[in-house]
Amino acid sequence: MGTPQLYQPVAMTISYTGDVANASSFGCFNKILLRWRGSVYKLIYKELLAYVMIYLIINIFYRECLVKNSECHECLTWRESREIFESLCVYCRGQLTSIPLTFVLGFYVSLIVKRWWVQYSLLPWPDSMAIYLVGCQWEGKGERGEGWMKRNIIR
Repeated sequence: MGTPQLYQPVAMTISYTGDVANASSFGCFNKILLRWRGSVYKLIYKELLAYVMIYLIINIFYRECLVKNSECHECLTWRESREIFESLCVYCRGQLTSIPLTFVLGFYVSLIVKRWWVQYSLLPWPDSMAIYLVGCQWEGKGERGEGWMKRNIIR
């Protein structure tokens, strides 16, 4: 019997440069997006499908049931239902204007830029290491002397 494998390596970097370089038609870009393993579409497709389906159900219900049935003069309940639905839509639109979208987007963008700047400032810079190594005295001469050691450390 073999030992169970606790860690299974996962390919993190996927190269699409060959596909992009051989792009001959307009549809190639769409093919790459659909094949992309780390795609944004892969992350949000379930929520997007749910949102689109709910929107379509509500839209079809409003246009096919409420509007067509409320045009009848004897159908008072359908007309009342349509008025309630439309007043709910007006209320929701009024509530959307009370949230300052530009403020929320500005806050979000500043948060993203702050995270990016922290990541950028944590990158190691070879300049300070190079200045330090210039002042160091290394023993050794010849092929494996101080120049070789300094060059390999900087790399």
